[in-house]
Amino acid sequence: MTYVAPTPDELIDQLKLRDAPDIDQALMDACDAELDAENRPQDLQLAFHCVRAILMRHWDNPDPAVQKHVADALLRRAQICVFAGHKDRAREDFDEIWTRYKESSEVEIRRTVAYGLLEAGELEEKLGNKTTAEKWYGLTSRYENDTDERTLIQVVRAQANACDILIDRNWMDPAIEKIDALRDCWAAHPAYLIRRRIANLLVAKGNGLIENEERSAEAPQVLQDALTYAEEALTPPVYFIQADARLGQCRAHLRLENYESGVQAAEDAERWAEELKVRIDEAQYKHVSNRFGLVFLTKARCLHGLGRDDEALAAFDRCGTGLEDITEDPDETVRVLKTLSTRVNILCGLERWEEAEAYYSEIKDRVISFGIPKKIEVFAMVAMIGANINMFRDSGVLADPE
Repeated sequence: MTYVAPTPDELIDQLKLRDAPDIDQALMDACDAELDAENRPQDLQLAFHCVRAILMRHWDNPDPAVQKHVADALLRRAQICVFAGHKDRAREDFDEIWTRYKESSEVEIRRTVAYGLLEAGELEEKLGNKTTAEKWYGLTSRYENDTDERTLIQVVRAQANACDILIDRNWMDPAIEKIDALRDCWAAHPAYLIRRRIANLLVAKGNGLIENEERSAEAPQVLQDALTYAEEALTPPVYFIQADARLGQCRAHLRLENYESGVQAAEDAERWAEELKVRIDEAQYKHVSNRFGLVFLTKARCLHGLGRDDEALAAFDRCGTGLEDITEDPDETVRVLKTLSTRVNILCGLERWEEAEAYYSEIKDRVISFGIPKKIEVFAMVAMIGANINMFRDSGVLADPE
């Protein structure tokens, strides 16, 4: 039997909205009731029909008060299409929102356009189309002097996302120029969500510098500045941003081979986390503690660099990564192998050769148990771990797991 979609009037009667003070708003509310916090429809068909009804009723109505509902309906339909996998249809709706409403002087419509530009960019980013994403994010500059706070929040989010793309490409000079401009413009803004995004961005700037050979020496101070800003500008505090800044400091010192400073940064982070644990609830603390496996791993690598291998082994055993974390996922396995290679190196530093070789055999057996690895990096990491044992035994030299 062929499915026939309800007409707008049939849907309004079905939902008993005929006597609603504002039928279009009631339809939008009915659609939103089917969306959770991530815009994922619970009843996909009903949510779609609600916005379709608004579009059919008022597409050509020039009244700005009515067009507000049309703009919102287009945005909701785009969100539903993204979730349903209809990416091209979603793109059409994002395009329509921009071309139809970019000149609007209505506050609520401008706000919808800003949301649309942000979400169009995020869609393209998820699909790997970063250049197209940058185009969408760049269009939000049209609204950077808007008076509506909710519109400005979307502008900052979009422009910060564009910075993240530059960092991912390791284009640090233009990224830093853009980040610094956003910080100067928005760091003191009264909107909490804007300051929060700036804090995230400052941490991202520091972490990006860690991986940049020419400017990695700047990273510790940048991350300290990011931590100071996060502590002073965000009330209530966002502890996971502070944790990310502290972890970044540990990683920066390790990258620069400032091992003493790396150990100190890790111990400062540990003390901070212990003090925090008694002040916040378990759910909040989980967001912080999830990051501390990497703090302990970084501390272990710094201690190993200092030749303090007994302490390094104790720190490594707190990082929470073990043989059971090797899976059939090649990308995840490469990450885990890099971590486990640190334990092998520490055992070599302690001249516990039999233990190192036994651990290496367990690693190799675990990898092979999932079949022949499909990623060359897995072979390379397993081979390097085994070679490191012999290299260190012969000459005291280890290959870098990074």
